[in-house]
Amino acid sequence: MGRWHKRGCPLTAALSGAERLRRSTGASPPILSNLLYSVEGRNGVQKFAVISMIALTLCSSQLLGYEDDVHYGLTKWLALQAGLTAQEAEWMASEDVGYDHSVLSAPYLVTHYACIHKDAKASGLVQEKHFPGLGFVPCKQSRRLVVPGRKEARRKTADRIANPSASTQTDIRKFGEGLHPFQDSWSHQGQSDSPLPLVCDSDYSWGHPGARGGWKSHKADLTADYPSDAMEMARESYDQICRFADVVLHRPCKAKFSSFAGDVEAFVKAKKKSEKRAWFQSHGIADTTFLDDVSLPDGPRYARAGVGGGKLNRSESQKYRRAISETEEGKFMLSFFERWVTGTGLSDLTTGSITSKGFRYLSDGNDANELMDRESLSGLLKLWLVRDHGSVAEALHDVRVMRKVGVLQLVRATESMSRPYETVEEALLPLDPAGTRIDVTRLDTEGSAVAYGVVRFRHAPRDTVMVVAGKEDGRYRVKAIASFVEY
Repeated sequence: MGRWHKRGCPLTAALSGAERLRRSTGASPPILSNLLYSVEGRNGVQKFAVISMIALTLCSSQLLGYEDDVHYGLTKWLALQAGLTAQEAEWMASEDVGYDHSVLSAPYLVTHYACIHKDAKASGLVQEKHFPGLGFVPCKQSRRLVVPGRKEARRKTADRIANPSASTQTDIRKFGEGLHPFQDSWSHQGQSDSPLPLVCDSDYSWGHPGARGGWKSHKADLTADYPSDAMEMARESYDQICRFADVVLHRPCKAKFSSFAGDVEAFVKAKKKSEKRAWFQSHGIADTTFLDDVSLPDGPRYARAGVGGGKLNRSESQKYRRAISETEEGKFMLSFFERWVTGTGLSDLTTGSITSKGFRYLSDGNDANELMDRESLSGLLKLWLVRDHGSVAEALHDVRVMRKVGVLQLVRATESMSRPYETVEEALLPLDPAGTRIDVTRLDTEGSAVAYGVVRFRHAPRDTVMVVAGKEDGRYRVKAIASFVEY
């Protein structure tokens, strides 16, 4: 592991993003200045402390490549075409997609390796799993390029082909795990973008390439946005699977990719979950619940069968609620999110729990932000309850789009798709193995308290929502809400 230091670029000073900004002589960067203003308390809040808070939330982003439609669905189908049994194809696909849903995935690492702390080992793990390419961290992004299908991307698959074990199941699972970075080398090709470079260290951080939408966009994940790359990825994935089947399983592939390339092209061009579902079901894969997590609009007659994460049982729920309610800020955040997700008196919520002194909504960490009135704010909260998140994601992540279309117009257009949940536990995905639904942190500086709560909605699992609250007249009120695309 130490080679990352030895062979990488010179190690930069290990200052946190907040400390670097605090030591700078210029004004606060535009990307943060409005939010800094909005959370400033009566006694003032040191800007660098607030920046630390923003950095921690901004960088809790997933660094995933293709989504479950590729890593699970397409991989499983290609394995079946290669002659693997249904059970073998399931093993391979489950391992391919598994890392994105494990506690070791990038959401649990990025705050530690590039923003608040610097960790070359953790950043290197993200590189190995999602950005297989040249260079070693810490290093300038221009020297850490990802080239589709290169030896760095096929290292794990090639190793399993060359060094099989005595267990067929182990070999298939390990090979499936290696397919993940191989496939991501197409979606992450080129130079990585960096989340909030003034706070996070770009020598350590990773993000969707700027040429493919950058760190604020889902585009790199979606096959229809880059169809030629997705077709090449599918063709090369099948070639790798066939090599494995021939050498390790001693079952050469009988079908050539060209014989079903048209089928794959139809899959690649599908732009809605309903279209992907129809494709899979017509191609022999009946269970398409894995599509619920994909960042596409639902499309006509798409019914969600469920979203990963599970529910806390009654005793676990009570235990979690007691724990979060032990602090004033935790109790406030639990109450706020519960009223939000259940749709209980949203108008009253905007009046009683949100500041009257200039609430702001920030999307995707951009300096474009919106000062909202009560009616628009109530509409905004409703938009986050639209179960077909793909249909409103562009507006929620870009206030310029929201401003152009209009919050209330969006609410009216999506009213039938906006459905409250029964409980916080049902609405929010767990953020850790313990089942935490709301990550609450409090910062105290110069006599003022700022609290923030971070969540992921069950119907929008690749997005982070942050609520920022400060004290007014001795009680917490929400000052800002920010949302960030997770990768």
